Amino acid sequence: MIPEIQESRLPNGLTLWLVEHHSLPLVVSSVVLRAGSDCDPEGKSGLASLTAEALDAGTHTSSRAAIAERFEFVGATFRPQTYHDGSVFTLSTLAGHHQETFGVMADLLVNAVFPQDEVERLRRQRLTSLLQQKDRPATIATKVFSRHLFGRVHPYGTDAGGDEPGLEVIRRADLQAFQGDYYAPDRAIVIAVGDIAMPALLERVSGSLAGWRAKRGTPIRRSIAAVPAAGDLVIVDRPGSVQSEIRLGGFGIARNTDDYYAVAVMNRILGGQFSSRLNANLREKRGLTYGAWSTFQALRTPGPFVAGGAFHTEKTAEASSELLHELELMRDGGISDEELRFAQESLAGSFALAFETPAQIAQALSVIPLYDLPKDTFATYTDRLREVTREDVLRVARRYLDTSRMTMVIVGDAARITSTLEGLRPGPMRYASPDGELLDEAKD
Repeated sequence: MIPEIQESRLPNGLTLWLVEHHSLPLVVSSVVLRAGSDCDPEGKSGLASLTAEALDAGTHTSSRAAIAERFEFVGATFRPQTYHDGSVFTLSTLAGHHQETFGVMADLLVNAVFPQDEVERLRRQRLTSLLQQKDRPATIATKVFSRHLFGRVHPYGTDAGGDEPGLEVIRRADLQAFQGDYYAPDRAIVIAVGDIAMPALLERVSGSLAGWRAKRGTPIRRSIAAVPAAGDLVIVDRPGSVQSEIRLGGFGIARNTDDYYAVAVMNRILGGQFSSRLNANLREKRGLTYGAWSTFQALRTPGPFVAGGAFHTEKTAEASSELLHELELMRDGGISDEELRFAQESLAGSFALAFETPAQIAQALSVIPLYDLPKDTFATYTDRLREVTREDVLRVARRYLDTSRMTMVIVGDAARITSTLEGLRPGPMRYASPDGELLDEAKD
């Protein structure tokens, strides 16, 4: 059963949601902030994420070490996460220590000072991580696919953690400005789940955040039109590679679309579970891979649909053709009654497992404000799934699985695979660097 959400609001505009969960003496509190990488200034990709990560580096009254000690002494954990469409700060603690630890988290949100040495350490750490990722074909394939589909300036075209050009120029003043511009009560919601009642929660949040005010006028988030997909084939050369990482896809759906439930059912059958069509064909039948998959990343505005996997180099062309074939088969023929029932029950079962602990409930509820969903989204979730028909699945397959407009990215040994891929896509064949930059004009 989906828990009841109690709601209250402070005079400064801060919204509070509470789900009482008294089976254990724990409280999980998440501050969901509608400011993610979609708010990164152009040329400073990674700023939102770096600001969130550096939040616990110190405040006007506490050092990083003192903050860490206060959390660790009572066994509390604090975790910042930044996504394309928002940031979530999560505190998990014993109920008896919630008041004091929530006060520490509130201090971070309002009074972080971003010490220069800590900002520089985190920035350099990120740059080092990006260098290491250049040796990971799966990461390269996903990065190049996103960059080619959405373009450099669209927030979905770059990982929320940032890229090298952006991180190279970000400085402490940028973090301070971002917090001043975007960390504000009218952009935030506190979600608490656990062994606490609303009067106590109101008292604690009011005591810590009643005086929270926007420091500046809050800018509007960036909204940039996506780049149309052109049916391109993009090759990232990785000489000597024994496998080819393939990504095939295009524009998908926003999380708040009515098509979401039909798309979820369709993708479960196509590539969203081990027994999916993609895996049954490319792994079990043909032995081309250890696993093939597909996913729709449903964001505030339409995110990507992508299918792929890692395939034996000498079978790259066959794997690419079979990926296209399975998408076209779904688009042209839809699904059977048996597939429909299995997908619906599988999704409903996974959904139920996501509401067992306070941490899981808090994480699930955070998507409601992030993606502008109705408050009863999860209360109606399984009913909406079971209302999906075979006709609904065929309709969304025809709408979102147009392979002629999809982009394909392959990371592999170009000398061994390129000649086998001629004519595979309707668009041109291009070559790109591991960062997604096109290296030359389209190949004839």
